[in-house]
Amino acid sequence: MLGAISFFWFNEGVVAKSPRWQKLVSVTEFGVLKAFTWRANADVRAELDVLISHFKKISIATGILTAVAVFSKSQALILWTSSGFFICFLAWFSFEWCFKHSKTLQPLVPMVGWSLFGPWAILLLDYFEPKAGLMRAFYPFFQMIGLVPASSIEAAWWMFLGFLIFFSIYYIFIWVFVTPFAYSILIALKVSAMLSKWVLSHVKRSLVYDVSVAIQVFAFCYLYWIGR
Repeated sequence: MLGAISFFWFNEGVVAKSPRWQKLVSVTEFGVLKAFTWRANADVRAELDVLISHFKKISIATGILTAVAVFSKSQALILWTSSGFFICFLAWFSFEWCFKHSKTLQPLVPMVGWSLFGPWAILLLDYFEPKAGLMRAFYPFFQMIGLVPASSIEAAWWMFLGFLIFFSIYYIFIWVFVTPFAYSILIALKVSAMLSKWVLSHVKRSLVYDVSVAIQVFAFCYLYWIGR
């Protein structure tokens, strides 16, 4: 309590009596006000585009540094560069996958399409040229996993369902893996913008004073919590 009282006195007393402190508070208040205004007027979608661009560039740079570290056989450098590459690549891919999903899927569509169409194409070729026996060439693979197809059509269905299940699991796994990181950043950006708008519309007193009081109260609560 004494610390809080002295803190309030510092703001109301010392600052009011000292031109230097008044100038410092004025400059600080201008910076804080500018920061709140910047966040209040932020375009979250544009910020995500900037983050995607930056993380892409950084992931490429850290990937190159990782290759250099492997070539130089520096264990410490490999650890730091590979960790940076993993984090930056995860951030870049997470944003791309969640917020530019259709664009991210475009390179994968041909591979998925041909994989699902492939069994029926093989079956069709066997129909026009039965002696080729293209589908029978896959029978040893089915036998390795304990399946014995009764016909080429059944083998084609198993291949189709196998590819379909694989791509479905892969698709769901990526969503589960990248969603927490990407949307936590999105929520943080949106919440900071909303809070900044609320602060600018509700704070009537000196902005520096109110922010400093909030910081002081948080500090006292934190010290009380860790001191228990």
